[in-house]
Amino acid sequence: MKKFTKLISGALAVLMAAGTMLTNTAFAEENKKTLEAIDNSELVSITEQPTDAETNWPDGVSFHVEVDHPEFVASYQWYIYDAGWNEYVLGGKTGNTDTLEIPGVLPGMRNYYGFQCVITDIAGREIVSDAARILVENYEEEKSYIRVGEYVLDAGDFLDLSRTPYGSGIISFSKNAEKLLLDHVNYDNTNTVYATDTVIMDGEAGISYYMPDNMNDVTIELIGDCNMTLTQLDDDGEQAGQALYVISNLELTGRTVKITGEGTFRSSFADKAIHAEYVSLIMEVDADICCDETNRTQEGILVTHIDNEVPCNLTITPGRNIKIKTSGIGMAAKEGGITTIGEGTNIDITLRPVAGSQLKPMASIGIDSDELYMNGVNMNVYGDYDDTTFSAQNRVFYWFMGIDAHEVLEMNNTNFNATLIASGDENFERVRMSGIEYCGEDATKITNSNIQVTLKNYDKFKFSSALFNPFYGDSTFVYDDATHIAIQYER
Repeated sequence: MKKFTKLISGALAVLMAAGTMLTNTAFAEENKKTLEAIDNSELVSITEQPTDAETNWPDGVSFHVEVDHPEFVASYQWYIYDAGWNEYVLGGKTGNTDTLEIPGVLPGMRNYYGFQCVITDIAGREIVSDAARILVENYEEEKSYIRVGEYVLDAGDFLDLSRTPYGSGIISFSKNAEKLLLDHVNYDNTNTVYATDTVIMDGEAGISYYMPDNMNDVTIELIGDCNMTLTQLDDDGEQAGQALYVISNLELTGRTVKITGEGTFRSSFADKAIHAEYVSLIMEVDADICCDETNRTQEGILVTHIDNEVPCNLTITPGRNIKIKTSGIGMAAKEGGITTIGEGTNIDITLRPVAGSQLKPMASIGIDSDELYMNGVNMNVYGDYDDTTFSAQNRVFYWFMGIDAHEVLEMNNTNFNATLIASGDENFERVRMSGIEYCGEDATKITNSNIQVTLKNYDKFKFSSALFNPFYGDSTFVYDDATHIAIQYER
């Protein structure tokens, strides 16, 4: 950001900066006072500086700057400095006005070094305001809260999205902080209050649910469909954030978030559509998750935990319809997690491996889990990266798989169909291509199921196998006489 730049002098320079040609003396005479004011550096000056704002989180604050001649102001531009003195340009509905609005404050915002406004006059000169800070009085208070874009909800609060730039529908947070109600929510962060494509705080661009120490299991209930569209990107222009994010305290175990209701959860463009961290997830609703034309969505439904001894699990209840298009992982229960998929569930996953220089991981897998149990499931995986070109920075593509089960794989009365196509750029390394990869020592339990795997252009990978165990050999794939397996390799 330019600060206190050298003043432009001379009438001609002023008029050129303003985009105006000096064509006659009458014009100059008519604007004599303006020109004199510009030459004397008196066109615009600040009469009221932004001041520090005290608040109790999650209440909002605002910062205001006032000038003596607003008619000569060409633009206002607010900036923020975070705890590392990184500078971000603000925008949205209020970032380019004389009053910046912060609708929801979090404890960490007290560490920001300031909000500052740069005012540009019609001559192109910049006037820089003082920097003001947020003083969070109750920053030590720990409690559950909901973050909706730039808004923060306390227990008992609700948010009418039609009164925000974000769309429509009602988001309600129960008084006991154990239930989140999403009533016909249509969320789109194309327009914001102050965030721009360079300000996606902590990657949480959608709806985030924080669970403190003293909470029990929580429920997210859908009344009607919930549609989440994330278009804003981070400072690198690549990450869009998470559509629905639930996080528990990593030191606690055994807690669960259940997504239930009568609607379908839909997500577009988010890096992670549904992410449960340090908490198990039960899906009792249908889901339709897709990425955009740049294939930015990296994970569809994700459960993560850092401690293998206390895994968090993913459960898809019977009768669900799950449709996911992703560049990375369709569904996953990582770090020791268990995935259980109930009877009558239909899963349709399309894999479009990512082509960007920094987007990771360089892998594309339908389901990735330590243990996977499927009973009466219909699952289709289609993977093809022919429509992408891998960049010079990303020369290795590690895993291209329909299923990756690390320890246990059980399938009963299940139809599994995977078609994976290796094509496109020849100048990068491909490591492993598998319809189903199982890494456990014990034999699989596959009963009364139909498995069909087609690998096209399989010779482009170093290792290719329809059914593969890289550690204990393919003999671990055991199935009964009622199971039919069809494998097809095509060059």
